[in-house]
Amino acid sequence: MRCESVHKINLPEGLGADEEAVKRRFGSLERYRRFLRMLPEDDNADRLERAERAEDYGEAFRCAHTIKGLAATLELGPLLETAAGLTEELRRPPYDERKIREECRRLRQEMDRCCGLIRRI
Repeated sequence: MRCESVHKINLPEGLGADEEAVKRRFGSLERYRRFLRMLPEDDNADRLERAERAEDYGEAFRCAHTIKGLAATLELGPLLETAAGLTEELRRPPYDERKIREECRRLRQEMDRCCGLIRRI
């Protein structure tokens, strides 16, 4: 079965998805697009913000790790990199609250940017 080009589904380049990896993982780009469109509905970024404000770093870790996994599965390089940084920061104490707050802000911005691009396809 021949897969169509990522560009034929108008996939924004800013997502960082690798066409060949997408084809291998999802089999078809239409299937990839279907999964990709689920990301804006995911509530982990909201849960992460609440956990960070409550200083519940265990919950924050779980949310960041889930976003990292979603980004890896969907081949979203910039989101994966941002989520990985926060996940490592939250992996074990002692916690640097200032750095965690900044990394949470960066992750939210990247998530919002990616979701905005996804909503356009």
